[in-house]
Amino acid sequence: MGRRFFIALGSARYCHLAASEHVADQGDVVALSKAFAPSFGDRITDFLVNNGAKAHDVKPYVTAVVSGRAVAAGLHTRPV
Repeated sequence: MGRRFFIALGSARYCHLAASEHVADQGDVVALSKAFAPSFGDRITDFLVNNGAKAHDVKPYVTAVVSGRAVAAGLHTRPV
């Protein structure tokens, strides 16, 4: 399975990804966990972004450079 970008809902036991990027804003009080790697292992890379006053708004998340790179990597990876 290739790299995937995802917005996680739920717990680590439901993750069946080979690798993924997790993006969180330090000020997002709804996104309680800022680091998924401790739960999912080394297949997760955590990134913190600063969404400013719109910490939980989806637009700053999907327009962040790290999110774009994750999507691009997923599009160029062939599934196993």
